[in-house]
Amino acid sequence: MKDKIEEGGSTTRPPLLTDINYDYWKVRMKWYLKSQDEAIWRATQVRWTPPTAIADDKETIKDEDQWSTAEIALCTANSKAVSIIQCALRPSVYKIIQNLETAKEAWDALQLTYEGSRSVRQSKLHIISNRFESLTMKDDESIAEFEKNIRYIANEILCSWRGNS
Repeated sequence: MKDKIEEGGSTTRPPLLTDINYDYWKVRMKWYLKSQDEAIWRATQVRWTPPTAIADDKETIKDEDQWSTAEIALCTANSKAVSIIQCALRPSVYKIIQNLETAKEAWDALQLTYEGSRSVRQSKLHIISNRFESLTMKDDESIAEFEKNIRYIANEILCSWRGNS
């Protein structure tokens, strides 16, 4: 079965996550977010929390009018990342993250849904590694096709490995 690409790349619209293209989407989405702003991508990797202040030995959330410029920038990056992720999802997938408030929570929820837990990803990595080790060139296969298969498996290993870190 041929891959079905529903839309082409765009610098103004994030890639669409469907029920079957998470691996493709994840890489494309990373670079889409980074292209918007590095801080937007970082918001998917580091959980944003509202700024706090300590008064009378008690930590409380600051009123928004008391936020520093840096705190506003972090909040803005999180908000943009959440919005972009939401725009990249079909309604059936959106339900997974609809009540999450941070980009990291949304990113992690999608990763857990489509890639599984860390132990599941390690098992997948082991299976992919075994496929790579047993790969041989078929008699009717061109060198270009064989190289494509090697690159495909190598990229699967790399994606799985990065997901485990």
